[in-house]
Amino acid sequence: MIHLLFPTPVGVFDHSELLDQCLEEWTNLSTPATTDNAWRLVNTPGFKLLASCFESRANEVMTTVGRSETFRVKRGWLQAQSGNFAVTPHTHPWDLLVAIYYLKVPPGSGDLLIQDPAAGSMWCAYEDPQTGSGGNVFKRISPYPGMMVVHPGHIVHSTLPNNTNEERLCFATDFTSFNPNYNDYSIRPEGLL
Repeated sequence: MIHLLFPTPVGVFDHSELLDQCLEEWTNLSTPATTDNAWRLVNTPGFKLLASCFESRANEVMTTVGRSETFRVKRGWLQAQSGNFAVTPHTHPWDLLVAIYYLKVPPGSGDLLIQDPAAGSMWCAYEDPQTGSGGNVFKRISPYPGMMVVHPGHIVHSTLPNNTNEERLCFATDFTSFNPNYNDYSIRPEGLL
């Protein structure tokens, strides 16, 4: 008998129904993607609905690995990326889950790469993420407008460079668990997603 002992849930969901409203709210800010604008944006109706979808999908992903507490958005930020911009490999070690929602995705603006958690061991066959040759240490996800991806925060992830002159626009968030038996996260501050 063979057991796969350490599953890693990665949720890929279509939420195109939120796209027009979120893009309109972003456009109405009519200023660059800044931290201040991200916080103004999260208080708009479309992004409040997006936060609700993030939380629903986070809870769905965590249920697959037997977690029953409620997961809530902790914070969120906008990413407006163009001109050969790439997100370097990184993790969110203090967050159980992270998620991203793609608002604008020009063709050639860079795939999301999720690294195999066994990377660094001899169990992985390494792949060159630029060429796709070799093994399978990275799983490639080709984003599209309206796509939401949810995955564990400890998983190494990055993007390939945006090889266009157009902006790739996305909204990222991370989560914390809400457990009424603990006071640490029992109250979500007003104004946060």
